[in-house]
Amino acid sequence: MAARRLILDSGALSALAKGEPRMIAWAYLATQRQMLYGIPAPVLTETLTGQPADARVHRVIPAGDVVLDTTAAVAREAGRLRYRSRRRNVTVDAIVVATAAEYPGSIVMTSDPDDLQQLANDVPDAHLAIRSVNDTPRRSNR
Repeated sequence: MAARRLILDSGALSALAKGEPRMIAWAYLATQRQMLYGIPAPVLTETLTGQPADARVHRVIPAGDVVLDTTAAVAREAGRLRYRSRRRNVTVDAIVVATAAEYPGSIVMTSDPDDLQQLANDVPDAHLAIRSVNDTPRRSNR
């Protein structure tokens, strides 16, 4: 079984890059729990602009196996999730959820918790926790 991860969507990655205190607290909590980070590659497409301001984003991406490729299996699952949602504008969100499902028990950080929760409801075996970047993390043994 793959290790649990703190999976970031573009809103969460942007919040971390901006130094938003709650997102920093989530990152700290994940580190304390020895969780790895995960950033699905399409999230970089949504977040980066090719402008100098991208340096903030690059600075918060930890070294190592953090940027997660979108495999054919993930793409197929994301397509299924997008189709079942009956909404066309959730492609990257579906990829985020499908990627997180590869790491059962992970926490998905997002600025759109309702959208991602709806998608995650279609993969209940993954036991994903969808959390808003505006939530204050609570210390627990989870």
